[in-house]
Amino acid sequence: MIVNNELRIDFIGIGTGKSGTTCLAEILRQHPDIYYPAKRKEINYFNALLPQDYKTSNPDYLKSLGWYHSFFEDRKEGQICGEITPSYLSMQNAAKDIFAYNPQIKIFTILRNPAERSFSEYLFSMQNGVCPYKNYEEAIENNPAKYLSTSDYYKNLVPFFKLFPNENIGIFFFDDMKADGKKFLETIYNFLGVKNYLPNDFDAPVNVGMQAKSQRLNNFIGKAKMF
Repeated sequence: MIVNNELRIDFIGIGTGKSGTTCLAEILRQHPDIYYPAKRKEINYFNALLPQDYKTSNPDYLKSLGWYHSFFEDRKEGQICGEITPSYLSMQNAAKDIFAYNPQIKIFTILRNPAERSFSEYLFSMQNGVCPYKNYEEAIENNPAKYLSTSDYYKNLVPFFKLFPNENIGIFFFDDMKADGKKFLETIYNFLGVKNYLPNDFDAPVNVGMQAKSQRLNNFIGKAKMF
């Protein structure tokens, strides 16, 4: 998409974390009609704060458009392009900044049971050494912005619905992904306006660990061990 003679990406996945977005990004990256950045899954361009703690200022926040668009410079003609940064949904500034960037962009989110999602966020933080708290109760008490507010879907979605047309917002569900991954992908592709596509290894079994970087395609068909 070109706006004022400048590239504008076509879609952004705004959340939520621990809801299958890593797996979805891997599949979108393989779609012949989609360019998904190879350099980085979560660009964090529209995050005023770092999602590691929701307190520290993000040094990449609204750098030049040239910096942001460099992640998409290898796109081919005819491909749509976009990214997924799950913390956009719960960053207070993100809706207005994304709208200012491209008011016609398509945005979508995958929602998971909020209690499960919040606890999964805590476990993931513990595994990666970015949670200084000794238990979940202490974590939500000391950092509710990261462990509770991120699962307040209604509050977080309102700013997007106030700015963007309803037809440009896609709401999808983690339970649907687990129940029927192929059908789930069809709904995503339909929303993005591209043909249906499944990677050759979509049903291939893989070893899945507890860390998100090890989760792959079979998260979509319920074979993966989710936490």
